[in-house]
Amino acid sequence: MPMFTDSVSTALERAMDGVALRQRVISQNISNAMTPGYQAQKVDFESALTDALRNGGDLEHFTPQATATGDASRTDGNNVQMDTESSALMQSGLQFDALVQAANYKHNVMRTAVRG
Repeated sequence: MPMFTDSVSTALERAMDGVALRQRVISQNISNAMTPGYQAQKVDFESALTDALRNGGDLEHFTPQATATGDASRTDGNNVQMDTESSALMQSGLQFDALVQAANYKHNVMRTAVRG
């Protein structure tokens, strides 16, 4: 394990990985909104990450996954809901920004501690 890596830094990295995957999946959903038969996917990693943190799980190997939304399909077999996807994309952008700010704060604290 590297000298300055701890569970908080690792958790922040995994959360950023999860939000980045969510943004990619949402973008795919939006891109396929008019594709007949396309089934939207979602990324829900927060509860699994929380469980891993509470139970002392191995965060190094934590990998967020995309799963089907299970929403009802239109007559063309597509189930993308543009209003839901658009708001989720904005929310995930805000989440990612907040995680980056938290990581930067943590690194600045470490930098200050090292410099004295």
